[in-house]
Amino acid sequence: MSRSNDNRRIAKNSLYLYVRKLITVFIGLYASRLLLEQLGLDDFGLYGLVGSVIMLFGSIKVLFTDSIRRFINIEKGRRNVERIRLIFTYGVILNLLIALIFVLIVEVAGVIMIPKLNIIPESVPTAFWVLQFSLASAVVTIMTTPYDAVMIANERFDAFAIFAVVDAVLRFAAVLLLIFCPTNKLMWYSVFMFLAAVIVRILSAIYCSRKFGDEIKYLWKRDRKLLRDMTFFSGWNFLGRAGWTLYDGGINIMLNLFGGVLVNAARSVAMNVKNLVTQFTLDTLSGFRPQTVKSYGAGDMERFETLVFSASKFCYVVSAVLAFMCAVFCHFLIRLWLGEIPPYSVEFVKAIMLVILMGGPNTGINMVFDSSAKLKQFEIWTITVFAISLGGGYMVLYWGAPYYLVFVVAAIGELLQMAGSLVLAHKVVSFPAARYFREVMVRCMVTSAVLCVAYVGFNSYFVAHESWFTFIWEAAVALMFVLAVCYLLMFNRTERGLVLEMVGRKFRRKSSAV
Repeated sequence: MSRSNDNRRIAKNSLYLYVRKLITVFIGLYASRLLLEQLGLDDFGLYGLVGSVIMLFGSIKVLFTDSIRRFINIEKGRRNVERIRLIFTYGVILNLLIALIFVLIVEVAGVIMIPKLNIIPESVPTAFWVLQFSLASAVVTIMTTPYDAVMIANERFDAFAIFAVVDAVLRFAAVLLLIFCPTNKLMWYSVFMFLAAVIVRILSAIYCSRKFGDEIKYLWKRDRKLLRDMTFFSGWNFLGRAGWTLYDGGINIMLNLFGGVLVNAARSVAMNVKNLVTQFTLDTLSGFRPQTVKSYGAGDMERFETLVFSASKFCYVVSAVLAFMCAVFCHFLIRLWLGEIPPYSVEFVKAIMLVILMGGPNTGINMVFDSSAKLKQFEIWTITVFAISLGGGYMVLYWGAPYYLVFVVAAIGELLQMAGSLVLAHKVVSFPAARYFREVMVRCMVTSAVLCVAYVGFNSYFVAHESWFTFIWEAAVALMFVLAVCYLLMFNRTERGLVLEMVGRKFRRKSSAV
């Protein structure tokens, strides 16, 4: 019965996160369209190049939140409030130190790289100011993560979702305020984004102090083992994310040097789509994480492995469904979103959806290392894959290949990442890698192959570029197809029965309510 309640809690938490994401996606897409109108294509591309540090730190925020949340979850099972307070205190200190180190690195890199970017000389001072306010926003965002971690560890995903919506509304307000800025709108936008980050930080602190006051009180006490464990966990986590940041920034700079700010603008569009799709996947994973860590901490390896297998399948299904739909209808969706279609953006979105499809299973298997806190070899492998992908991306650009092939190289890198992760998971925690390969990876590969073949057919015969009516019926057909493929190929007979039972239970509840 307890496990049944835990499963329902996972579903409930995921629902909160999905609702949050649907609202923030709607707000974010409309805000992006207005931002493009206010800034123009060149400044939009410049912000994507220089101001993307906010986006990068947004992903690092998730990483740091998970780092603190992991240790809090372990101690909540032991009901040790004093230990939780100590973890919160150390989390604040470590986040601040890591954020400041990263800011120093970015500042030095900015001084060196900004004058060498492929932008007009008049935009160089603006680029420097955008970088400063972006870094200030990033530091404030990082310092909000301990409060997010406390909310997630207590499984208050409803409050976590509300704060995400508030953050999206403030970012939308920042775009609206640009209407009243006659000049230098790009710099003012970075200022408004900084103020939005400060407001969210204050509101999160107020909420947590009222709801979890005993857990977020600072405790100045020396615990060398805990500090060492948290430092190693956060440090290796940060190293992996820093590798991603350098890879992402390197790709952005290379595209700028070979193609200019128009290519950067197209990549910004594609990365916005990628981040939205990825967040749905991460929201699915967030529903599983607290109980996965608790199961590992309690030594219940059977439950732990079951949750990892289930999380991997569900994360892949979410990624596959969204990636397939975005790839088939990206022309219509980008026009609906931005009003005009920036050059290269359609090709970039389709290529990045391939990256998401290939990397879908990685999200679930990463929980093995997150729960066990054995990250060293995993993060070294991750950085190695980033280096290979970055080198491969440079080579295709140097050879004059189409820009979108950079992302095809990244898709191959995702496959390398999965292969290495499985080997390491078996090595460090005796994870059943062979069974995972048979029950999860083979299903993912077969499903991906079917969807890639189906994409060619859908892309050839579906013409939803302008007509709403055509788009609606074609999207309905495509959605039913991809759901059916995932349902039949990704789940075994027992899992399909559970899915049908859950859906039937929902319909019975609605019928009885009526």
